[in-house]
Amino acid sequence: MTQVYETAFVTIAVNVKNDPRQSLLLSPKRDKSIPGWHQSLNKAWGMGKAEIWWKSLLEGGPLGSRAWCYQERYLSTRLIHITDNGLWLWECNSRIFWTEGTQSHARRPSMQLHNSRQIWQQLINDSATALDREIRVPEILYQWHKIVEAYSKRELTFETDKLPALSGLAHKVHDLINSRYLAGIWLDDLSRGLLWRRNQTTNFEQWRRPTEYRAPSWAWCAIDGPVQIQSTIHEVHFKLLSTSIVPAGNDPMGKLQIGSKICLSGRVKKFYVKAPDLWKIGRSILDTSETVKIADSNSSGYGTICWDIPTESGAQEVWCLLIGTDSAAQYGLGLTPTTDRQDEFRRIGLIVFDGLTWLNINDEERNITII
Repeated sequence: MTQVYETAFVTIAVNVKNDPRQSLLLSPKRDKSIPGWHQSLNKAWGMGKAEIWWKSLLEGGPLGSRAWCYQERYLSTRLIHITDNGLWLWECNSRIFWTEGTQSHARRPSMQLHNSRQIWQQLINDSATALDREIRVPEILYQWHKIVEAYSKRELTFETDKLPALSGLAHKVHDLINSRYLAGIWLDDLSRGLLWRRNQTTNFEQWRRPTEYRAPSWAWCAIDGPVQIQSTIHEVHFKLLSTSIVPAGNDPMGKLQIGSKICLSGRVKKFYVKAPDLWKIGRSILDTSETVKIADSNSSGYGTICWDIPTESGAQEVWCLLIGTDSAAQYGLGLTPTTDRQDEFRRIGLIVFDGLTWLNINDEERNITII
């Protein structure tokens, strides 16, 4: 996949609604209701509206909702976009051209902050010394977070393609940072990679678990639906003991079979679900006891769990493994014990404690396995 799109002279992205009667080589019917649209666009450029327009053209349409098409665009060095409104666009790493009739208009990618593909191409193609590459690793990982967040919004015909449809980009990141790939998460970025959560700004019905095994529960690709990754962690509060990733084929970044797991050592505590969080659908307030108090009598603040799948919020007992803290909150994995082995858990959500120290310094650490 990586070589096909990277070595192609140009990728043609036919971003139009399915119509077997429409010719690829002929421009589709133009919308006559917006004459002189390019002059209006030029005037809007300084007001930030043009960036939104570009994003809707390059990342919207039928191709903008398909998961496989995401890495196909990112891996390509040159693209011709054919859109429903009659525009043909040329996109490379230095310029974007668009045409209307016999007129051509060009823009240098001055809106770099709004064009994630060009940022990506700069990161992977800029020549750099080994030291420069080390400095750039945090930026590459940050862009990977953005890739995951954008990719998770897209749809798949076959739900088992979740990892294969991103493996081309994963191989490129591996070449740059030389880190182990753990079902969509990088070993060198494990603390942040584990702290993904359901994107709570999108429709409630979007999240579900696949009908067939796809990934371990602690990986963001274990569910369908948009996710977000916690990008700032100041202190890490767990230790990695071991990992086991079981590929289903020859590609270590492709499909997985049952058996992948991660073993961690850290502070683990049991909580009880007190009540739904009235401010956010799909979250619940937690309690350290079966009484009505929040947390314990020596603490202030409150804790909530953002359920990975909102319909699973009926669980009354939740275990939490503390992962890390930043200046505002503490973050942990919401877990439920399995019935197979002692100290074996599955992830069911992300737990956040705002303004609360919920574990004592002398709490005993515990070794657990998450599948």
